[in-house]
Amino acid sequence: MTAPAALKLGYSLCWDDPAIDLEALAIRPGDRVVTIASAGCNALSLLLSGAERVTAVDYNPYQNALLELKAAAVASLGREEYLQFAGETDGSPDRTALFAGRVEPALHSREAREFWAARPEWIAAGVHRAGALERHFGLWRKLMRLIQGRRRIDAMFGCDGLEEQRRFFEDQWNRLPYRAVVRLFFNRTALGWAKHPDHFRYVTEPDIAGNFLEKCRHALTDLHIRDNYFLAQIFLGRYLDAKAVPPFLREENYPAVKERLERLTIVTADMRSALDQLPAGSVRAFYLSNICEWLADSQVDEIFEAMTRAAATGARATLRTLLAERATPERFRDRWRQLEPLSTELRFRDRSFLYSTYRVLELQT
Repeated sequence: MTAPAALKLGYSLCWDDPAIDLEALAIRPGDRVVTIASAGCNALSLLLSGAERVTAVDYNPYQNALLELKAAAVASLGREEYLQFAGETDGSPDRTALFAGRVEPALHSREAREFWAARPEWIAAGVHRAGALERHFGLWRKLMRLIQGRRRIDAMFGCDGLEEQRRFFEDQWNRLPYRAVVRLFFNRTALGWAKHPDHFRYVTEPDIAGNFLEKCRHALTDLHIRDNYFLAQIFLGRYLDAKAVPPFLREENYPAVKERLERLTIVTADMRSALDQLPAGSVRAFYLSNICEWLADSQVDEIFEAMTRAAATGARATLRTLLAERATPERFRDRWRQLEPLSTELRFRDRSFLYSTYRVLELQT
């Protein structure tokens, strides 16, 4: 990925559903896990697996600074304070004061302290709103409120069960203005602004907006909306309630994550280089999100080569694709077997709903 794509906070929230990865990877106590850092939520949630070491890797130092900030906030704040600090709830104490008095001293690296000291406006607004994609969704919500109205949006989230959701979607939601706004915000140009044009170098999907329109239909008619915190963030700009949150922020999980923060390692590097630094046969689980679709075929091959060397016996990996087809490189297909029907079942249950494919791979001996 090019430098301009890296030097931007692309995401301030994770848009992968960690519940399906925790199920797919079958992590055992004592295992080593390698994950994409992204916005940090899922790296923190992976600590709940009991893994001995979670190594979070990102080429983008902005994303790693965000993960370090979230880890420092977990370490130094209670759960309700974290939600206030991140921008999910209103009220005192002041976010800037929380950062200066308690979160900043818990940051481990000089780079992270300098990064956040230079961006007080992101702290003041709540870091969950700082990413380019989240700002894009902020504009989307303003238009959604105009065309659907707050009452209709609240009614959708108040549906009791899938049958009621489906009727509501067909009778009151799926109108021409709604479909037009989806096409306006989820086309190549708009997403290139929100993310970076380099992310679309290898896209194979001919109708990006139509692809997202169908995914939105699936999310609003096949997935229970009441516990889907991804839909809540997209349409409401907040979590729906205290239970519909990422695993690390659930009240019953927060103390365990706080206790296990020392098991988290943050690495700023490309994935191949990071894997090359790990002992051979040491990694039990690889959570790669959709990084392969942003890379050339030769780079994907290199990642699989490094992953195979680093993998322990029986290791598993999860990979997604958004808009670009990416198969396992041919020379590794005998080594990394796709698990079915598990991959298909988890793909259908994925609350994030944005991805086109989800694959669970297992290393064959």
